[in-house]
Amino acid sequence: MGEINGYMGHDMLAPFTAGWQIDMGPLVIEKAEGSYVYDINGKKYLDSLSGLWCTSLGGSEARLIEAANKQLNTLPFYHSFWNRTTKPSLVKLVWYYNNALGRPNKKKIIAQGNSYHGSTYLTAGLSGLPILHQKFDLPPPRILHTQCPHYWSNHLPGETEEEFSTRLANNLENLILKEGPETIQVVLKKYDILLIADEVICGFGRLGTMFGCDKYNIKPDLVSLAKALSGGYMPIGAVLVSPEISNVILSESNKIGVFCHGFTYSGHPVACAVALEALKIYKERNILEVVNKLSSKFQEGLKAFADSPIIGEIRGTGLVLSTDFVNNKCPNDPFPYDWAVGTYFGAQCQKYGMLVSFSGDHINMAPPFSLTLEELDEMISIYKKALKDTEKRVEELKAKKKTVIVDTSLDGSDGNHILTASSMRTHLSTCYGLLFNTLPLTSPRSRLTMARSNTSKPKVDKMQQILHSDPSGGWDKCWEKGMTPWNLGQPTPILIHLHQTGTLPKGRALIPGCGSGHDVVAIASPERFVVGLDVSENAIKHATKLFSSSKSAENFAFLEADFFSWRPTQLFDLIFDYTFFCAIEPEMRSRWASRIRALLKPDGELITLIFPEVLCYAHVIDTIEDPLVFQVSILQDINEIVSLNVFTVPIETSVTCPPYRKGEGAKDSCVAGHTYYMLNRLISDHEGGPPYKVSVSDYEEVLHPMGIRAESIMENHLAIPPRRVSKFA
Repeated sequence: MGEINGYMGHDMLAPFTAGWQIDMGPLVIEKAEGSYVYDINGKKYLDSLSGLWCTSLGGSEARLIEAANKQLNTLPFYHSFWNRTTKPSLVKLVWYYNNALGRPNKKKIIAQGNSYHGSTYLTAGLSGLPILHQKFDLPPPRILHTQCPHYWSNHLPGETEEEFSTRLANNLENLILKEGPETIQVVLKKYDILLIADEVICGFGRLGTMFGCDKYNIKPDLVSLAKALSGGYMPIGAVLVSPEISNVILSESNKIGVFCHGFTYSGHPVACAVALEALKIYKERNILEVVNKLSSKFQEGLKAFADSPIIGEIRGTGLVLSTDFVNNKCPNDPFPYDWAVGTYFGAQCQKYGMLVSFSGDHINMAPPFSLTLEELDEMISIYKKALKDTEKRVEELKAKKKTVIVDTSLDGSDGNHILTASSMRTHLSTCYGLLFNTLPLTSPRSRLTMARSNTSKPKVDKMQQILHSDPSGGWDKCWEKGMTPWNLGQPTPILIHLHQTGTLPKGRALIPGCGSGHDVVAIASPERFVVGLDVSENAIKHATKLFSSSKSAENFAFLEADFFSWRPTQLFDLIFDYTFFCAIEPEMRSRWASRIRALLKPDGELITLIFPEVLCYAHVIDTIEDPLVFQVSILQDINEIVSLNVFTVPIETSVTCPPYRKGEGAKDSCVAGHTYYMLNRLISDHEGGPPYKVSVSDYEEVLHPMGIRAESIMENHLAIPPRRVSKFA
């Protein structure tokens, strides 16, 4: 909020508002009239969200106002703590019920991912939105989340909607089995688990049935109600419980003498009077018939815009509808965060005289039941105009991306590739030693044969079996079974070097696929908060346990989340990718680049290590004390260990030796006349090599369309030495 009549928005901690928004000019609503609201300047807006799904009967229902006035003149307030119909907490009721039945360990609650149930400690914890959990130490213990049943954004390639639903039901059952059956409806009944229905939004006609459960033939054990219960005219909520549960609660309260639960405003007379009048109106006006008549035109009229190039999906039923704006009509290809596509659409709607709810690039609409057909036509017309403006805006933003010009010529001074730089940068670093074309060997007789080792790695083979048998949960199983050959058990040396030399940007950093978390903790500092992200629950548990007592614990956090669907509230100054890009399927790389672009600040940096084919050096004359440089005595030893054609490179003059892999740089000069064997092998810190071979061009192919261009390609002399097997690693 900005300043209004001397009031400063800084004096108020507004709900669901970022700090920067308090300096913006506010929209102050002063009056309501039917389906419209008016701001303090007299501008009229069509309210497409019924306040916040509340004013189901519009903003000027005389009968509700009269009911409130009548009750205020009779009994404005008195407590009702002795009343057994007070509004209890659903979760407390479930726990009370199970305790009364002698099941004190049956406490866990399974909620839905991406759901919203409120912003109190418990209801925010039940909500499946990470934004409600961050910095609040949520969710609390005993609350679990299962996958959101949203086919469009979460289905697997080639998976039908029926197969998707079956998979989610199986996932839910697996979650229950994992937690223990002692701790959809068929599955719940199978394990004697209560079903709680949150009808706060869907209740009282919103979907064309009295309750949302009625539409889908669901029979819950407990139901929460609010919002339309009073038409939004008075704050009131209620809970419905089955006779089975209420009988147990009454019986138990008789045993202990009292049912100790209630609130100051339980059974508030004015709120109850208004709610009772609202229920009468719903019945007298056949509100379900009204909603069903409106909903057909509402849904068809707005879903007609689903072919828009910037819309991924328009979904809804009854008088509730949501729009998702995405790039390329792909569910996992969001627009860059700083484009604010959803915010722009909302602003255009407001300009044309309609209010919508938007969160990121997601739009919600739920008009009041008092909406007329003429007002519905106006709503569709404004949506169309705002969408047209937003499409034009997106085209302009795409056109502003600079043309990528890449100069892959070699700089004679150091042989590094020189690429154009942009405000959003990426450092691409080869992972092990110098590439052949950067070696300081000037002899024209220098030769090299490229080949690979076919060494078998049993642990890697087992890991691949796990991943192929269970693509969705394979990584977690690998951590559970200890099949993690990629886990170094220590920080990446080049990252430590960049941190110690002050090369890494300060601010917020992200390490996707963080595994055991060594890199996360290594670069965390008071100037840099680091988020370690991993899809594996066991990896996050391992990292959390490993660093629970770290002195820098306040400067990092570990989160279990899918990089491709995770939606943080803040962007990052730095993303470090080491073992992630090379582990995903090649067809997912464009999605990876899109997520990187969406998560980085405009001036952020991506630093990534890749796994090229590299050179090993074998000195055949002198004894080399450094164990990180391979030494052999005769050519037969080399041929015995790796089946390669090996060529010798005579060094006729004294030149600088190739840098040692542990990063100490050149120690000595090679003695003229000594012979070095140069072997080309694929060596990596992953035992057996990374899942997929990648190159600089692989990165460029997917990063350039996102506007991310390489600032520098550095040779990494600080990589960890390859592991040893027998005589030769």
